[in-house]
Amino acid sequence: MSAGTPVAALRWTDARLVLPAAACWLALLTVREWTPRGCFAACGVGVVSALALIAFRRPWRLAVAVALIAAAGASGVAGIHAAARATGPLAALARQGAIVEMTVQLASDAVRRSAVDASSGRTYEYVLARAQLTRLDHDGRQWAMRQPVLLIAPDRGWAGLLPSQRIRTAGRLSAPRVGDTVTAVVAIRGSPALIGEPSALQRVAGRVRAGLRHASTPLPGDAGKLLPGLVDGDTAALPPDVTADFRTTGLTHLVAVSGTNVGIVGGVALGLARRTRLRPGAAAAIAALCVVGFVVLARPSGSVLRAAVMGLLGLAGMATSRPRQALSGVCGAVIVLLLVEPALAVQPGFALSAFATLGLIVVAPGWAEWLERWWPQPVAVAVAVPAAAQVACAPLIAMIGGGLSLVAIPANLLAAPAVAPATVFGVCAAALAPVAPFLAGLCAWVAALPCLFLLAVARCGARVPYASVPWPDGWHGAFLMAALTPIVVGLLWAASECGRLVEPIESR
Repeated sequence: MSAGTPVAALRWTDARLVLPAAACWLALLTVREWTPRGCFAACGVGVVSALALIAFRRPWRLAVAVALIAAAGASGVAGIHAAARATGPLAALARQGAIVEMTVQLASDAVRRSAVDASSGRTYEYVLARAQLTRLDHDGRQWAMRQPVLLIAPDRGWAGLLPSQRIRTAGRLSAPRVGDTVTAVVAIRGSPALIGEPSALQRVAGRVRAGLRHASTPLPGDAGKLLPGLVDGDTAALPPDVTADFRTTGLTHLVAVSGTNVGIVGGVALGLARRTRLRPGAAAAIAALCVVGFVVLARPSGSVLRAAVMGLLGLAGMATSRPRQALSGVCGAVIVLLLVEPALAVQPGFALSAFATLGLIVVAPGWAEWLERWWPQPVAVAVAVPAAAQVACAPLIAMIGGGLSLVAIPANLLAAPAVAPATVFGVCAAALAPVAPFLAGLCAWVAALPCLFLLAVARCGARVPYASVPWPDGWHGAFLMAALTPIVVGLLWAASECGRLVEPIESR
Protein backbone atom coordinates (compact mmCIF):
# COMPACT_ATOMS: atom_id res chain seq x y z
CA MET A 1 0.00 0.00 0.00
CA SER A 2 1.00 3.56 -0.42
CA ALA A 3 2.53 5.54 2.34
CA GLY A 4 -0.62 7.52 2.75
CA THR A 5 -2.76 4.58 3.79
CA PRO A 6 -3.96 4.39 7.35
CA VAL A 7 -2.39 0.95 7.78
CA ALA A 8 1.05 2.45 7.26
CA ALA A 9 0.32 5.35 9.58
CA LEU A 10 -1.08 3.38 12.51
CA ARG A 11 1.23 2.70 15.44
CA TRP A 12 0.85 0.52 18.53
CA THR A 13 -0.39 3.45 20.56
CA ASP A 14 -3.20 3.94 18.04
CA ALA A 15 -4.32 0.31 18.44
CA ARG A 16 -3.89 -0.01 22.20
CA LEU A 17 -7.57 -0.93 22.70
CA VAL A 18 -7.56 -3.65 20.06
CA LEU A 19 -6.13 -6.29 22.41
CA PRO A 20 -8.58 -5.57 25.29
CA ALA A 21 -11.52 -5.61 22.86
CA ALA A 22 -10.40 -8.93 21.38
CA ALA A 23 -9.81 -10.39 24.86
CA CYS A 24 -13.28 -9.28 26.01
CA TRP A 25 -14.92 -10.80 22.93
CA LEU A 26 -12.98 -14.08 23.14
CA ALA A 27 -13.76 -14.42 26.83
CA LEU A 28 -17.49 -14.15 26.18
CA LEU A 29 -17.27 -16.71 23.37
CA THR A 30 -15.38 -19.06 25.69
CA VAL A 31 -17.61 -18.89 28.77
CA ARG A 32 -21.00 -18.55 27.07
CA GLU A 33 -21.86 -22.20 27.83
CA TRP A 34 -20.30 -22.27 31.30
CA THR A 35 -22.15 -22.33 34.58
CA PRO A 36 -22.27 -19.13 36.66
CA ARG A 37 -19.69 -20.62 39.04
CA GLY A 38 -17.28 -21.29 36.17
CA CYS A 39 -17.71 -17.74 34.84
CA PHE A 40 -16.94 -16.22 38.24
CA ALA A 41 -13.91 -18.50 38.60
CA ALA A 42 -12.59 -17.31 35.22
CA CYS A 43 -13.13 -13.72 36.37
CA GLY A 44 -11.04 -14.32 39.49
CA VAL A 45 -8.25 -16.00 37.54
CA GLY A 46 -8.11 -13.07 35.14
CA VAL A 47 -7.86 -10.49 37.92
CA VAL A 48 -5.15 -12.40 39.77
CA SER A 49 -3.16 -12.93 36.57
CA ALA A 50 -3.38 -9.22 35.72
CA LEU A 51 -2.14 -8.21 39.16
CA ALA A 52 0.73 -10.69 38.93
CA LEU A 53 1.79 -9.35 35.53
CA ILE A 54 2.08 -5.80 36.80
CA ALA A 55 5.00 -6.89 39.00
CA PHE A 56 7.07 -7.77 35.93
CA ARG A 57 9.13 -4.97 34.43
CA ARG A 58 8.41 -5.57 30.77
CA PRO A 59 7.12 -3.03 28.24
CA TRP A 60 4.21 -5.25 27.28
CA ARG A 61 3.01 -6.05 30.80
CA LEU A 62 0.52 -3.18 31.06
CA ALA A 63 -1.15 -3.97 27.73
CA VAL A 64 -1.56 -7.66 28.60
CA ALA A 65 -2.79 -6.78 32.10
CA VAL A 66 -5.47 -4.47 30.68
CA ALA A 67 -6.54 -7.23 28.28
CA LEU A 68 -6.80 -9.69 31.17
CA ILE A 69 -8.87 -7.20 33.15
CA ALA A 70 -11.21 -6.79 30.17
CA ALA A 71 -11.54 -10.57 29.84
CA ALA A 72 -12.15 -10.89 33.58
CA GLY A 73 -14.86 -8.23 33.47
CA ALA A 74 -16.53 -9.96 30.54
CA SER A 75 -16.46 -13.31 32.37
CA GLY A 76 -17.97 -11.73 35.46
CA VAL A 77 -20.76 -10.06 33.51
CA ALA A 78 -21.46 -13.34 31.68
CA GLY A 79 -21.68 -15.07 35.06
CA ILE A 80 -24.22 -12.53 36.31
CA HIS A 81 -26.39 -12.98 33.21
CA ALA A 82 -26.07 -16.77 33.39
CA ALA A 83 -27.13 -16.74 37.03
CA ALA A 84 -30.13 -14.55 36.21
CA ARG A 85 -31.22 -16.96 33.45
CA ALA A 86 -30.65 -20.11 35.51
CA THR A 87 -32.51 -18.97 38.62
CA GLY A 88 -35.92 -17.48 39.28
CA PRO A 89 -39.48 -18.57 38.56
CA LEU A 90 -39.24 -18.36 34.75
CA ALA A 91 -36.26 -20.72 34.53
CA ALA A 92 -37.88 -23.16 36.99
CA LEU A 93 -41.18 -23.20 35.12
CA ALA A 94 -39.35 -23.62 31.80
CA ARG A 95 -37.63 -26.73 33.12
CA GLN A 96 -41.05 -28.10 34.11
CA GLY A 97 -42.64 -27.31 30.73
CA ALA A 98 -45.41 -25.31 32.43
CA ILE A 99 -48.28 -23.58 30.62
CA VAL A 100 -48.40 -19.91 31.66
CA GLU A 101 -49.97 -16.58 30.81
CA MET A 102 -47.63 -13.67 30.19
CA THR A 103 -47.18 -10.10 29.06
CA VAL A 104 -44.31 -9.54 26.65
CA GLN A 105 -42.85 -6.64 24.68
CA LEU A 106 -41.60 -7.53 21.21
CA ALA A 107 -37.91 -6.88 20.65
CA SER A 108 -37.83 -7.90 16.96
CA ASP A 109 -40.06 -8.44 13.96
CA ALA A 110 -42.08 -11.65 13.75
CA VAL A 111 -40.27 -13.64 11.06
CA ARG A 112 -42.20 -16.23 9.06
CA ARG A 113 -40.85 -19.77 8.88
CA SER A 114 -42.15 -23.01 7.40
CA ALA A 115 -41.66 -26.62 8.43
CA VAL A 116 -42.82 -30.06 7.30
CA ASP A 117 -44.71 -32.37 9.62
CA ALA A 118 -42.80 -35.66 9.62
CA SER A 119 -45.92 -37.77 10.23
CA SER A 120 -48.33 -36.22 7.71
CA GLY A 121 -45.90 -34.58 5.29
CA ARG A 122 -47.87 -31.34 5.42
CA THR A 123 -46.17 -27.93 5.44
CA TYR A 124 -47.24 -25.51 8.13
CA GLU A 125 -46.34 -21.89 8.74
CA TYR A 126 -45.23 -20.28 11.99
CA VAL A 127 -43.40 -17.16 13.17
CA LEU A 128 -40.39 -16.54 15.41
CA ALA A 129 -39.91 -13.40 17.48
CA ARG A 130 -37.71 -12.31 20.36
CA ALA A 131 -39.34 -10.47 23.22
CA GLN A 132 -38.89 -9.25 26.78
CA LEU A 133 -41.18 -10.96 29.26
CA THR A 134 -42.44 -8.36 31.73
CA ARG A 135 -45.17 -10.27 33.65
CA LEU A 136 -45.71 -13.97 34.33
CA ASP A 137 -48.89 -15.65 35.66
CA HIS A 138 -49.08 -19.30 36.76
CA ASP A 139 -51.43 -21.08 39.18
CA GLY A 140 -52.75 -17.80 40.58
CA ARG A 141 -49.28 -16.39 41.25
CA GLN A 142 -47.83 -13.36 39.47
CA TRP A 143 -44.26 -12.20 38.95
CA ALA A 144 -42.92 -8.96 37.46
CA MET A 145 -39.58 -9.35 35.68
CA ARG A 146 -37.62 -8.55 32.54
CA GLN A 147 -36.31 -11.71 30.94
CA PRO A 148 -35.52 -12.42 27.25
CA VAL A 149 -37.67 -15.12 25.64
CA LEU A 150 -38.09 -16.61 22.18
CA LEU A 151 -41.66 -16.84 20.91
CA ILE A 152 -42.80 -19.56 18.51
CA ALA A 153 -46.31 -18.66 17.41
CA PRO A 154 -48.86 -19.57 14.73
CA ASP A 155 -48.89 -17.35 11.69
CA ARG A 156 -52.33 -15.88 12.34
CA GLY A 157 -52.34 -12.53 14.12
CA TRP A 158 -48.58 -12.27 14.64
CA ALA A 159 -47.18 -11.33 11.24
CA GLY A 160 -46.84 -7.58 10.78
CA LEU A 161 -46.55 -6.69 14.46
CA LEU A 162 -43.99 -3.99 15.19
CA PRO A 163 -41.17 -4.12 17.73
CA SER A 164 -42.01 -2.45 21.08
CA GLN A 165 -45.61 -3.73 20.84
CA ARG A 166 -46.87 -5.06 24.21
CA ILE A 167 -48.84 -8.30 24.02
CA ARG A 168 -50.83 -10.48 26.39
CA THR A 169 -50.67 -14.16 25.45
CA ALA A 170 -50.32 -17.71 26.78
CA GLY A 171 -48.13 -20.66 25.91
CA ARG A 172 -46.02 -23.59 27.03
CA LEU A 173 -42.52 -22.90 28.33
CA SER A 174 -39.45 -24.97 27.53
CA ALA A 175 -35.80 -24.64 28.46
CA PRO A 176 -33.50 -23.08 25.83
CA ARG A 177 -30.51 -24.82 24.31
CA VAL A 178 -27.18 -24.64 26.08
CA GLY A 179 -25.45 -21.36 25.26
CA ASP A 180 -28.62 -19.63 24.06
CA THR A 181 -29.17 -16.04 25.15
CA VAL A 182 -32.84 -16.39 26.17
CA THR A 183 -34.21 -17.63 29.46
CA ALA A 184 -37.06 -19.66 27.96
CA VAL A 185 -38.70 -20.68 24.69
CA VAL A 186 -42.47 -20.14 24.53
CA ALA A 187 -44.77 -22.14 22.23
CA ILE A 188 -47.64 -19.68 21.85
CA ARG A 189 -51.25 -20.82 21.70
CA GLY A 190 -53.72 -18.63 19.83
CA SER A 191 -53.65 -15.04 18.64
CA PRO A 192 -52.07 -12.20 20.60
CA ALA A 193 -54.03 -9.68 22.64
CA LEU A 194 -52.52 -6.28 21.89
CA ILE A 195 -51.90 -3.83 24.74
CA GLY A 196 -51.62 -0.22 23.61
CA GLU A 197 -49.60 0.75 20.53
CA PRO A 198 -45.95 0.46 19.52
CA SER A 199 -43.65 3.40 20.12
CA ALA A 200 -43.98 6.43 17.85
CA LEU A 201 -40.56 5.79 16.33
CA GLN A 202 -41.46 2.21 15.46
CA ARG A 203 -44.74 3.34 13.90
CA VAL A 204 -42.90 5.86 11.72
CA ALA A 205 -40.38 3.19 10.70
CA GLY A 206 -43.21 0.80 9.86
CA ARG A 207 -44.94 3.36 7.62
CA VAL A 208 -41.69 4.20 5.85
CA ARG A 209 -40.89 0.54 5.19
CA ALA A 210 -44.43 -0.11 3.97
CA GLY A 211 -44.17 2.92 1.69
CA LEU A 212 -40.96 1.59 0.18
CA ARG A 213 -42.55 -1.81 -0.46
CA HIS A 214 -45.54 -0.12 -2.13
CA ALA A 215 -43.32 2.09 -4.29
CA SER A 216 -41.24 -0.94 -5.31
CA THR A 217 -44.16 -3.15 -6.31
CA PRO A 218 -44.50 -1.91 -9.94
CA LEU A 219 -40.77 -2.35 -10.70
CA PRO A 220 -39.92 -4.89 -13.41
CA GLY A 221 -38.64 -8.37 -12.70
CA ASP A 222 -37.35 -9.01 -9.21
CA ALA A 223 -36.10 -5.43 -8.80
CA GLY A 224 -39.16 -4.53 -6.73
CA LYS A 225 -38.40 -7.40 -4.36
CA LEU A 226 -34.68 -6.67 -4.15
CA LEU A 227 -34.90 -2.93 -3.47
CA PRO A 228 -36.43 -3.21 0.04
CA GLY A 229 -33.83 -5.81 0.95
CA LEU A 230 -31.01 -3.67 -0.40
CA VAL A 231 -32.18 -0.56 1.45
CA ASP A 232 -33.40 -1.85 4.81
CA GLY A 233 -32.83 -5.62 4.88
CA ASP A 234 -36.50 -6.51 4.20
CA THR A 235 -36.05 -9.76 2.26
CA ALA A 236 -39.48 -11.27 2.99
CA ALA A 237 -40.53 -11.09 -0.68
CA LEU A 238 -37.16 -12.07 -2.18
CA PRO A 239 -37.49 -15.38 -4.09
CA PRO A 240 -35.38 -18.30 -2.80
CA ASP A 241 -33.51 -18.66 -6.10
CA VAL A 242 -32.45 -15.01 -6.00
CA THR A 243 -31.30 -15.41 -2.39
CA ALA A 244 -29.28 -18.46 -3.43
CA ASP A 245 -27.64 -16.53 -6.30
CA PHE A 246 -26.62 -13.71 -3.95
CA ARG A 247 -25.18 -16.22 -1.51
CA THR A 248 -23.20 -18.01 -4.24
CA THR A 249 -21.68 -14.77 -5.54
CA GLY A 250 -20.81 -13.40 -2.10
CA LEU A 251 -23.31 -10.54 -2.32
CA THR A 252 -25.45 -11.53 0.68
CA HIS A 253 -24.05 -8.62 2.71
CA LEU A 254 -25.96 -6.22 0.46
CA VAL A 255 -29.29 -7.32 1.96
CA ALA A 256 -28.15 -7.69 5.60
CA VAL A 257 -28.64 -4.86 8.09
CA SER A 258 -25.14 -4.24 9.44
CA GLY A 259 -22.35 -1.71 9.42
CA THR A 260 -21.94 -2.40 5.71
CA ASN A 261 -25.29 -0.77 4.97
CA VAL A 262 -24.39 2.18 7.17
CA GLY A 263 -21.06 2.51 5.40
CA ILE A 264 -22.67 2.54 1.97
CA VAL A 265 -25.23 5.19 2.90
CA GLY A 266 -22.88 7.39 4.91
CA GLY A 267 -19.82 6.84 2.70
CA VAL A 268 -21.55 7.90 -0.50
CA ALA A 269 -23.03 10.94 1.25
CA LEU A 270 -19.59 11.81 2.64
CA GLY A 271 -17.96 11.54 -0.76
CA LEU A 272 -20.56 13.74 -2.42
CA ALA A 273 -20.33 16.31 0.38
CA ARG A 274 -16.56 16.45 0.07
CA ARG A 275 -16.92 16.95 -3.65
CA THR A 276 -18.68 20.24 -2.94
CA ARG A 277 -15.62 21.36 -0.91
CA LEU A 278 -17.46 21.44 2.38
CA ARG A 279 -15.49 21.42 5.60
CA PRO A 280 -14.88 17.99 7.18
CA GLY A 281 -17.31 18.74 10.00
CA ALA A 282 -20.11 19.72 7.61
CA ALA A 283 -19.46 16.67 5.44
CA ALA A 284 -19.60 14.42 8.50
CA ALA A 285 -22.88 16.07 9.57
CA ILE A 286 -24.46 15.32 6.17
CA ALA A 287 -23.29 11.71 6.39
CA ALA A 288 -24.68 11.49 9.93
CA LEU A 289 -28.10 12.72 8.75
CA CYS A 290 -28.14 10.03 6.08
CA VAL A 291 -27.26 7.41 8.69
CA VAL A 292 -30.08 8.65 10.94
CA GLY A 293 -32.48 8.28 8.03
CA PHE A 294 -31.24 4.74 7.47
CA VAL A 295 -31.85 3.91 11.14
CA VAL A 296 -35.46 5.07 10.88
CA LEU A 297 -35.90 3.13 7.66
CA ALA A 298 -34.38 -0.13 8.95
CA ARG A 299 -36.30 -0.02 12.24
CA PRO A 300 -34.39 1.44 15.20
CA SER A 301 -33.84 -1.87 16.93
CA GLY A 302 -30.81 -2.48 19.10
CA SER A 303 -28.75 -4.16 16.38
CA VAL A 304 -29.41 -1.38 13.87
CA LEU A 305 -28.56 1.32 16.40
CA ARG A 306 -25.31 -0.43 17.29
CA ALA A 307 -24.42 -0.73 13.61
CA ALA A 308 -25.20 2.96 13.15
CA VAL A 309 -22.99 3.97 16.09
CA MET A 310 -20.07 1.97 14.74
CA GLY A 311 -20.62 3.22 11.22
CA LEU A 312 -20.70 6.81 12.43
CA LEU A 313 -17.39 6.29 14.22
CA GLY A 314 -15.85 4.94 11.04
CA LEU A 315 -17.22 7.78 8.94
CA ALA A 316 -15.96 10.29 11.50
CA GLY A 317 -12.49 8.87 11.07
CA MET A 318 -12.73 9.17 7.29
CA ALA A 319 -14.19 12.67 7.44
CA THR A 320 -11.59 14.06 9.84
CA SER A 321 -8.64 12.06 8.50
CA ARG A 322 -8.13 10.68 12.00
CA PRO A 323 -8.32 6.90 11.69
CA ARG A 324 -6.32 6.52 14.90
CA GLN A 325 -8.96 8.07 17.14
CA ALA A 326 -11.73 6.28 15.24
CA LEU A 327 -10.00 2.91 15.75
CA SER A 328 -9.75 3.50 19.48
CA GLY A 329 -13.37 4.66 19.53
CA VAL A 330 -14.63 1.53 17.79
CA CYS A 331 -12.65 -0.78 20.08
CA GLY A 332 -13.92 1.12 23.12
CA ALA A 333 -17.47 0.88 21.80
CA VAL A 334 -17.07 -2.89 21.31
CA ILE A 335 -15.89 -3.30 24.91
CA VAL A 336 -18.73 -1.22 26.36
CA LEU A 337 -21.42 -2.87 24.22
CA LEU A 338 -20.21 -6.38 25.05
CA LEU A 339 -20.13 -5.63 28.77
CA VAL A 340 -23.61 -4.09 28.65
CA GLU A 341 -25.09 -6.91 26.56
CA PRO A 342 -22.91 -10.06 26.46
CA ALA A 343 -25.34 -11.76 24.06
CA LEU A 344 -23.88 -9.61 21.27
CA ALA A 345 -20.75 -11.76 21.25
CA VAL A 346 -22.57 -14.55 19.40
CA GLN A 347 -24.67 -12.38 17.08
CA PRO A 348 -23.38 -12.36 13.49
CA GLY A 349 -24.93 -8.94 12.88
CA PHE A 350 -22.86 -7.37 15.65
CA ALA A 351 -19.68 -8.99 14.38
CA LEU A 352 -20.40 -7.87 10.82
CA SER A 353 -20.94 -4.33 12.10
CA ALA A 354 -17.64 -4.31 13.97
CA PHE A 355 -15.61 -5.88 11.17
CA ALA A 356 -17.14 -3.67 8.48
CA THR A 357 -16.43 -0.57 10.55
CA LEU A 358 -12.81 -1.61 11.00
CA GLY A 359 -12.63 -1.99 7.24
CA LEU A 360 -13.97 1.56 6.84
CA ILE A 361 -11.36 2.94 9.23
CA VAL A 362 -8.24 0.99 8.33
CA VAL A 363 -8.71 -0.01 4.69
CA ALA A 364 -11.25 2.23 2.93
CA PRO A 365 -9.38 5.59 3.15
CA GLY A 366 -6.23 4.14 1.59
CA TRP A 367 -8.14 2.31 -1.09
CA ALA A 368 -10.13 5.41 -1.95
CA GLU A 369 -6.90 7.42 -2.23
CA TRP A 370 -5.40 4.74 -4.45
CA LEU A 371 -8.49 4.56 -6.69
CA GLU A 372 -8.49 8.35 -7.13
CA ARG A 373 -5.52 7.89 -9.46
CA TRP A 374 -7.96 6.69 -12.11
CA TRP A 375 -11.48 7.63 -10.94
CA PRO A 376 -13.18 10.76 -9.57
CA GLN A 377 -13.36 10.97 -5.81
CA PRO A 378 -17.10 10.11 -5.44
CA VAL A 379 -16.68 7.00 -7.58
CA ALA A 380 -13.51 6.00 -5.72
CA VAL A 381 -15.23 6.35 -2.34
CA ALA A 382 -18.34 4.53 -3.58
CA VAL A 383 -16.19 1.56 -4.65
CA ALA A 384 -13.73 1.59 -1.74
CA VAL A 385 -16.34 1.61 1.04
CA PRO A 386 -18.23 -1.62 0.15
CA ALA A 387 -15.06 -3.34 -1.08
CA ALA A 388 -13.24 -2.66 2.21
CA ALA A 389 -16.26 -3.83 4.20
CA GLN A 390 -16.45 -7.03 2.15
CA VAL A 391 -12.77 -7.83 2.67
CA ALA A 392 -13.01 -7.14 6.40
CA CYS A 393 -16.07 -9.36 6.77
CA ALA A 394 -14.76 -12.21 4.58
CA PRO A 395 -13.47 -14.39 7.47
CA LEU A 396 -16.74 -14.06 9.37
CA ILE A 397 -18.81 -14.79 6.26
CA ALA A 398 -16.69 -17.90 5.69
CA MET A 399 -17.26 -19.00 9.30
CA ILE A 400 -21.06 -18.79 9.12
CA GLY A 401 -21.51 -19.62 5.43
CA GLY A 402 -19.75 -22.93 4.96
CA GLY A 403 -18.75 -22.20 1.37
CA LEU A 404 -16.22 -20.19 -0.63
CA SER A 405 -17.39 -18.08 -3.54
CA LEU A 406 -14.68 -17.93 -6.20
CA VAL A 407 -16.56 -15.15 -7.98
CA ALA A 408 -17.07 -12.98 -4.88
CA ILE A 409 -14.28 -10.50 -5.63
CA PRO A 410 -15.18 -9.83 -9.30
CA ALA A 411 -18.88 -9.89 -8.44
CA ASN A 412 -18.40 -7.31 -5.69
CA LEU A 413 -16.24 -5.14 -7.94
CA LEU A 414 -18.91 -5.26 -10.64
CA ALA A 415 -21.72 -4.66 -8.16
CA ALA A 416 -20.05 -1.86 -6.18
CA PRO A 417 -20.85 1.00 -8.61
CA ALA A 418 -24.53 -0.04 -8.70
CA VAL A 419 -24.98 -0.36 -4.93
CA ALA A 420 -24.59 3.35 -4.20
CA PRO A 421 -27.27 4.68 -6.62
CA ALA A 422 -29.67 1.87 -5.74
CA THR A 423 -29.28 2.52 -2.02
CA VAL A 424 -29.41 6.32 -2.27
CA PHE A 425 -32.50 6.42 -4.51
CA GLY A 426 -34.07 3.65 -2.47
CA VAL A 427 -33.63 5.68 0.70
CA CYS A 428 -35.11 8.70 -1.08
CA ALA A 429 -38.09 6.61 -2.20
CA ALA A 430 -38.67 5.41 1.34
CA ALA A 431 -38.38 8.90 2.81
CA LEU A 432 -40.78 10.38 0.24
CA ALA A 433 -43.32 7.53 0.29
CA PRO A 434 -45.40 8.77 3.27
CA VAL A 435 -45.63 12.37 1.98
CA ALA A 436 -45.13 12.25 -1.81
CA PRO A 437 -45.98 8.81 -3.26
CA PHE A 438 -45.50 9.97 -6.86
CA LEU A 439 -41.95 11.22 -6.23
CA ALA A 440 -41.24 8.07 -4.25
CA GLY A 441 -42.31 6.01 -7.25
CA LEU A 442 -39.98 8.00 -9.52
CA CYS A 443 -37.04 7.42 -7.17
CA ALA A 444 -37.90 3.71 -7.04
CA TRP A 445 -37.90 3.52 -10.84
CA VAL A 446 -34.49 5.23 -10.93
CA ALA A 447 -33.23 2.66 -8.42
CA ALA A 448 -34.68 -0.17 -10.52
CA LEU A 449 -31.92 0.00 -13.14
CA PRO A 450 -29.01 -0.63 -10.72
CA CYS A 451 -31.14 -3.27 -8.98
CA LEU A 452 -31.62 -5.10 -12.28
CA PHE A 453 -27.87 -4.85 -12.85
CA LEU A 454 -27.22 -6.38 -9.41
CA LEU A 455 -29.64 -9.18 -10.16
CA ALA A 456 -27.86 -9.81 -13.47
CA VAL A 457 -24.47 -9.90 -11.75
CA ALA A 458 -25.74 -12.35 -9.14
CA ARG A 459 -27.51 -14.52 -11.73
CA CYS A 460 -24.60 -14.63 -14.17
CA GLY A 461 -22.01 -15.10 -11.42
CA ALA A 462 -23.94 -18.00 -9.94
CA ARG A 463 -24.01 -19.72 -13.33
CA VAL A 464 -20.21 -19.66 -13.68
CA PRO A 465 -18.74 -23.17 -13.37
CA TYR A 466 -17.33 -23.74 -9.87
CA ALA A 467 -18.65 -20.36 -8.76
CA SER A 468 -18.80 -21.73 -5.23
CA VAL A 469 -16.71 -24.51 -3.74
CA PRO A 470 -16.94 -26.19 -0.35
CA TRP A 471 -15.20 -24.27 2.41
CA PRO A 472 -14.83 -25.34 6.02
CA ASP A 473 -17.12 -23.48 8.33
CA GLY A 474 -16.51 -22.58 11.94
CA TRP A 475 -13.23 -21.30 13.27
CA HIS A 476 -11.10 -23.34 10.88
CA GLY A 477 -12.70 -21.72 7.87
CA ALA A 478 -12.49 -18.27 9.43
CA PHE A 479 -8.76 -18.56 10.22
CA LEU A 480 -7.99 -19.92 6.75
CA MET A 481 -9.91 -17.09 5.08
CA ALA A 482 -8.20 -14.53 7.33
CA ALA A 483 -4.82 -15.87 6.21
CA LEU A 484 -5.63 -15.96 2.48
CA THR A 485 -7.46 -12.63 2.17
CA PRO A 486 -4.44 -10.32 2.77
CA ILE A 487 -2.33 -12.47 0.44
CA VAL A 488 -4.83 -12.07 -2.41
CA VAL A 489 -5.22 -8.33 -1.75
CA GLY A 490 -1.44 -7.90 -1.61
CA LEU A 491 -0.98 -9.69 -4.93
CA LEU A 492 -3.59 -7.47 -6.59
CA TRP A 493 -1.92 -4.35 -5.21
CA ALA A 494 1.53 -5.56 -6.32
CA ALA A 495 0.21 -6.24 -9.83
CA SER A 496 -1.22 -2.72 -10.06
CA GLU A 497 2.03 -1.16 -8.84
CA CYS A 498 4.06 -3.18 -11.33
CA GLY A 499 1.76 -1.92 -14.06
CA ARG A 500 2.49 1.67 -13.02
CA LEU A 501 6.23 1.00 -13.16
CA VAL A 502 6.00 -0.61 -16.60
CA GLU A 503 4.19 2.37 -18.16
CA PRO A 504 7.18 4.80 -18.03
CA ILE A 505 9.49 2.09 -19.39
CA GLU A 506 7.22 1.37 -22.36
CA SER A 507 6.94 5.08 -23.15
CA ARG A 508 10.69 5.43 -23.64
